[in-house]
Amino acid sequence: MSTVAVLHDQTNKTDDNFRLISPIQLAYDKSYTVTLMQCVMTYCWNNINAQYQNNVIEWYDGTSWHQSTIADGTSTLDELNNIYPAQVNINPGYALGKTVIDLAGGYQIRFTIGNFYKILGFNQGDVVTVSGTASPNSANITYGIDKILINCSLIDNSYVWVNGQPSNAIYTVSVPSTPPGSRINVVDPSSIYALPVTD
Repeated sequence: MSTVAVLHDQTNKTDDNFRLISPIQLAYDKSYTVTLMQCVMTYCWNNINAQYQNNVIEWYDGTSWHQSTIADGTSTLDELNNIYPAQVNINPGYALGKTVIDLAGGYQIRFTIGNFYKILGFNQGDVVTVSGTASPNSANITYGIDKILINCSLIDNSYVWVNGQPSNAIYTVSVPSTPPGSRINVVDPSSIYALPVTD
């Protein structure tokens, strides 16, 4: 069995697609497999984005309501706490996957604009007036990005199914628990799959 290694460094590009300039020619009378040996990427996808309509927060300071627009990016709960006034604190409720809102000095927060409520696990229109209020739903700090799929157009019957159908994913990995901006070594060498190349 012969091996062809394709090396690609895309560390300075924002495009998430990679195409060979000169395709590898494969003989039609032979069988081939393809596998992902290594992939290193940066945890850099946005969970806050104007396009998602989840970038506006609101709070009440005891006198009037205010709002602030969050810059597009990947924000952790700690970073969101730095955007709210000091009298508003968002804490993780690890046991249930929810958030807990602590308030001081007559402050309140509400979720009447856009989709920011989904990040913290609240409902559209909720107003938090009592310190220690837990979100009624699970927090969605990744805004729905729970898995990374690495696809390959050479296959169409992967071990990874998407929406009940076989896919062309050559590898999948769960969203890491590392902070945004960190590098992710995607492939676990103990779980490398060789998948047949389709016609």
